[in-house]
Amino acid sequence: AAELNKFATKTDELLKSVNEHDNTQKTPAYKNANQPDFKQADGTTADDTRNNAAKAAAAAYGEALNAAKDLLKNPAATQKQVNDALNNLNEKRKALDTYNTDTTKLAESVKKHGSTEGSAPTEGTQTSDAYRNASDHHFMKEEGGKLVPDTDKNAKAAAAKKAYDEALTKAQELLKKHGDKDTPQDAKPTQKDINEALKALDDARTEIEKYKTDTSKLSEESNKSTADGAAQPTAGSFENSPEFKNAYDKKDGTNDNADVKAYKEALKKARDLVKSATSTDPNTKNSERPTQKQINDALDALKQAKKAITNGYKTDVDKLKQAKEYAEDVFKKTPEYKNAIAIKNDNNNAKHEQAGKDLGDVTNQTGFE
Repeated sequence: AAELNKFATKTDELLKSVNEHDNTQKTPAYKNANQPDFKQADGTTADDTRNNAAKAAAAAYGEALNAAKDLLKNPAATQKQVNDALNNLNEKRKALDTYNTDTTKLAESVKKHGSTEGSAPTEGTQTSDAYRNASDHHFMKEEGGKLVPDTDKNAKAAAAKKAYDEALTKAQELLKKHGDKDTPQDAKPTQKDINEALKALDDARTEIEKYKTDTSKLSEESNKSTADGAAQPTAGSFENSPEFKNAYDKKDGTNDNADVKAYKEALKKARDLVKSATSTDPNTKNSERPTQKQINDALDALKQAKKAITNGYKTDVDKLKQAKEYAEDVFKKTPEYKNAIAIKNDNNNAKHEQAGKDLGDVTNQTGFE
């Protein structure tokens, strides 16, 4: 009998593999295979082929596990049967690794935010005008003929930024858990966790994009001025106004005076900012696009510069009015005027024609008639 014991079926390794199921069922691969949520390359459409294969792999593992358990209960099991069951179970468990959590898409989306490591933030969502506007919101709206803070849009921008930051933090935490070897298997994210985090982050980023810089008011104001490079002021433009002409003629030596200089600088800055904000050049960096506050400040500066000229360089009509009043009242009472009228009315006077010219006639008024 002692000699026969040497040929007894050994089940230790099979039992060990069966007990390993306690750890297997905690892994993301096992969870993903049982409840598959794999997506196609677009990151949103279900990958039915892969999902069906995952379910089949989970079912095959379950069958191998149950077969091994049944064999352990069979006292008549041969060594070959045990060995075959062990190999089958290990093989089916190994096959589950094919369905480990794929974090590629989420990692790509997180990377789009840009890195904050290093001496300066890298380009990405964090340097976009939309994200910066949502972080420091200064949207305006027209109300009662003037621009006032758009409290509703500013509140929504703040909420969008908060949601995006939370989605980004959640995504970063999941990626860290996935890649950290010290994270317990049952704490690692499943494919479903990753997919949900990806959707939340991408949706939040799309929402942030609603808060891009609005240059419409600044463009409208700067377009009231003559186009750059024009030889002459455009009719109806600010440069064609009497006030600007008066200001332009009032030089500081040979240079523009301070008000004209301030206006030209404000106009140039306004147009430069609009150009940067609306650039379609693919090489334009996010950080080069102005924020809403920069646009608002430029609009205020341009309006103030124009106001300084409009209010400070009006044509002085008082002297003209005084001359007209003198001509219509005092001058007409003078002996000189009366003599000129008498000569004009005397057709026989040699100076009759000249007096008519000096006093003016119906076709050429001088203002004295």
